[in-house]
Amino acid sequence: NGRNSIDVDKFDYLCRDAHNLGIKATYDFSRLMNFARVIDNEICYHAKEVFDIYELFRTRYTLFRSVYSHRAAKAVEYMIRDVLLEADRAWGGRLSSAIDDPRDYMRYTDCVLK
Repeated sequence: NGRNSIDVDKFDYLCRDAHNLGIKATYDFSRLMNFARVIDNEICYHAKEVFDIYELFRTRYTLFRSVYSHRAAKAVEYMIRDVLLEADRAWGGRLSSAIDDPRDYMRYTDCVLK
């Protein structure tokens, strides 16, 4: 969601990552889902939901600060990038061009990293 950055993908990865890391997510995503309304083609929330919206972004900030930008996580990210670049070179650019063809893109799974 380009307007306010609230979307179900964020609900999903924040809950999943917090759970897997043993961090309590203090926002109630089910409440946000239940109280969301579409008005004039926009997803809207009542002002009473401001606390859960604040907590959503606070959880995101906490995870980015302590997990996603941690030096070990960044090191793994760079190693995966290097593997993907090398795989693309070895496969004659087929990996990077797959982004333009959804069917081709769907063929690539974690096997690229093996």
